[in-house]
This record gives sequence, structure tokens and C-alpha cells, in this order.
Amino acid sequence: MTKTRIVQMISITLLAFLLGRGFISAQEGKQDQRVNDNDITVIYFEEMKYPGLAFVASRQGVVVVRVNLDGEGNVVSAEAISGDDLLVRDALSNARKWRFRPNSSKTASIIYEFRIPDGACGDTMNQLFVFRAPNMALVELCRKLSRSTIYYSNRSYSVIPSSLTFGELEVGTEDGNTTLGLNNDLKKDIRVGPVTITGRNAADFHMTTDCGPRLAPGEHCTVTLYFAPKAPGTRRATLNINNSYANGPQTVALTGTGTGN
Repeated sequence: MTKTRIVQMISITLLAFLLGRGFISAQEGKQDQRVNDNDITVIYFEEMKYPGLAFVASRQGVVVVRVNLDGEGNVVSAEAISGDDLLVRDALSNARKWRFRPNSSKTASIIYEFRIPDGACGDTMNQLFVFRAPNMALVELCRKLSRSTIYYSNRSYSVIPSSLTFGELEVGTEDGNTTLGLNNDLKKDIRVGPVTITGRNAADFHMTTDCGPRLAPGEHCTVTLYFAPKAPGTRRATLNINNSYANGPQTVALTGTGTGN
């Protein structure tokens, strides 16, 4: 090998090393680049609903999303800097729909705060989305009802809880205090239904549900239960959830007490 050839190879190797270091430094600089709030002006944002699976699992918290912009301020990509997995997917999907005033760094950030305030929204479910300048979004879903969850999972199958107690309620009145969420963590559809209430005092309990006939992978549905005693004393019934995952219906014992005449 000639001396000239050796020098050429050393030069090429050195050049590749320097270019590589420059590329890495540029990437590191890009990742470490701080987004100044003064450079962020939101031109358009789209409201979002509380992620269903996160609500059923009672997941709350903050999700920080960093977005890259084109020359017109449109979001071309988004990545989560932090946040719960059940909240991140919907936050990223929402962030891609925002638009910002173009800035020199072509980046911006969005801070999502997800909250589930128990008992703060009256008797029914309420959705709330509030934008706060320069780049914060409050997403709330509140319900008077307490929540229990039934999970269909490839890891385990559990019913939480196996019984529900509604407490005391005056005869002739009605109250709903529990919603059961059914999540499909399998990689295949699950047949769900029928969902029924049976037992001696079945007429004292009723429900609403959006479950059935199939629950696709990653989807969820809910069963909301109500207690309306028709006579004083202890009232008992059973919630039956038929499905293709377990052998036989999954059951939840329902108990409540009627008061008054």
C-alpha cells in the first residue's frame, strides 16, 4: 500500500469521525434545546375528551408533549416527554391537530393536565376542556359515581369487587353509585353480553350499558348500576356479565337497604 493511499484512508476516517461527532452534537443540541414560553403562541387548538381507558382505571396526571413545527406552524411530529401511558396516546393524537405561530426553533410544547374530581360535578358525568395560555390544556371528566373495574386481560381475569353495597336509600327514590368498566387487553375480540340483573329483588336494581356484542382489542365499555328500593329492608340481586373469555357469566352480588315505609 502506497504512502499516498494510507494518507487518503486516514483522511477519510478522520473526516467521517468529525462529521459523525458533528451530527451527534447537533442531535444532542436539538434534544436539549429549551422551548421558551415566550416563543409559543397557539393559533388553533382542538378540544379532546378524557381517555376512556384512563378514566376507567382512574389514571390522572400531567402529560408533557413536545411538537416539531413546519414553516407555517403546523405540527409535523409529536413526542411525549413524560406522562402515564394510558393518557399519552390520546394526548399525542390531540397535539398533532394544534397550530402555532411559526418560531425560529420550529418547536413548541403542550402541557396537558388530566383530572378526575370525584363528586365535584353533580349527579351526572361532565366533560371539561380548558385552554390556558400559552400552552396548557386542562382535561377533566368528573362523575358523582364511585368506580369499580372489571378487566379482561391476557395476564389474568379479575372482578373488582365481587360484591357491591349501595347503602341505605329511602323507598321510592333512586341513586347510582357504581360504574363497572370492562377493558379488553387481549389481542382478539371478546363477545360480551347479555348483561343482566337477576335475583329475588332484581326489580330494585337497574342498569345502563354500552357493552356488546363485541369488545375489540384495546377497547372498553361500561355498566352503570342504580339502586331504587321498592320496599324497606335489605334488597339483594346479582349482576351477570356473560362473555366468551370466562367459563360462565361473571357475577357481582348487589346489596342495598330500603328505608321508610
